[in-house]
Amino acid sequence: MFEGTRGLMRGLGLGAGLMYFFDPDRGRRRRALVRDQFVGTANSLQCFLDTACRDLENRVQGWKAEWESIFDTGIPDDRVLCERVRSKLGRYVSHPRAIEVTAEQGHVTLTGPILADEVPGLIAAVRSVRGVKSVSNQLEVHADRANIPALQGGGPRMGEPFEFMQSNWAPATRLVAGAIGTTLMLNCLVKRSFTSTALGLVGFGLLARASTNVPASQLVGRDSEQHPVRLRRTYHIEAPPERVFEFISNFENFSRFLNNVRDVQQVGVDRVRWTLVGPAGLSVQLEEQVTQRVANELLSWKSLPHSPICYSGTIHLRPSEEGCTQLDVEFAYHPPGGELGHFAASIFGADPETQMSKAIGRLKTQLEQPAGEPQRIEQAHEGGQMHNVGVENRSSGEV
Repeated sequence: MFEGTRGLMRGLGLGAGLMYFFDPDRGRRRRALVRDQFVGTANSLQCFLDTACRDLENRVQGWKAEWESIFDTGIPDDRVLCERVRSKLGRYVSHPRAIEVTAEQGHVTLTGPILADEVPGLIAAVRSVRGVKSVSNQLEVHADRANIPALQGGGPRMGEPFEFMQSNWAPATRLVAGAIGTTLMLNCLVKRSFTSTALGLVGFGLLARASTNVPASQLVGRDSEQHPVRLRRTYHIEAPPERVFEFISNFENFSRFLNNVRDVQQVGVDRVRWTLVGPAGLSVQLEEQVTQRVANELLSWKSLPHSPICYSGTIHLRPSEEGCTQLDVEFAYHPPGGELGHFAASIFGADPETQMSKAIGRLKTQLEQPAGEPQRIEQAHEGGQMHNVGVENRSSGEV
């Protein structure tokens, strides 16, 4: 009974997948999107592997040099020793350029202004440098940075944390973590015990962390308020800024180039309610407020607190050539599920970056037509969704 049910579910899943990709109307575009995603991912992976292998090779050479230096009891050149010490400064003091380093026969002298709470860590780090015999502390210690020009700005330093405890992983670290994560996940598929399942979940976390290179808190969305996903793109439209601004400042026009917009309502002064077609055809309502509007130059907006997705955006319009417009678009949002949610959406082409590129392509088609010419893009509703008919979609190549 159980085997029959499982076989039925597999058959239904396979049938649904075939219907999705071989749909007579949209199947070709969907297959093209998957192909483009695959090619792009393969190119990015190849570039990452080249960078990670070079990083790993350099690290191996560095470890080899450090191991050989253990047996070298000679005193290094003064210039070399100064550079070794300077390489430590940026990890322990917030203003490394304010510190002067001199060395003579293994004896290092430190001068310059420094904050009081940074002194112990810096002295300990300099003493640990290979070749340093003693450290002469002639630093100007200050309790705070007030009225000290050399100590203005900067931020706290974390010292030299373990590689996997850093927020930004090096390419070699990501490669090793990704390989470990993949191995643990494969082991989970082979053994399927409680221990292997637990390790498989750890492996999935390592692989996701290595793939996205963002901290774990941001990866699952826990730290999304401080670290939203930000997108910045520049587009060129062969239409004057006045015409572009007039079109995009009327939010009812958005349904003419955004396929997932079902309805747009003006619910107040510069306040708009959107009804979008979400996953599985479900309706999603978003509400936003226009925060800044400068005719023919700028349009900014942000979501209201009760909106299910927190986001904000800005469009800058600049005249580029005669009768043309440069469109600078900035968008920030907090995806459900954090970076993992954004990554999963990007695989299926449902992320804001992909949607933005497609929308701008349709917007260009709308605005670059000569004035008075009949619109070449018509919008049709089918099953609660909007799609283009009878015209080539320049952004995706679908006819």
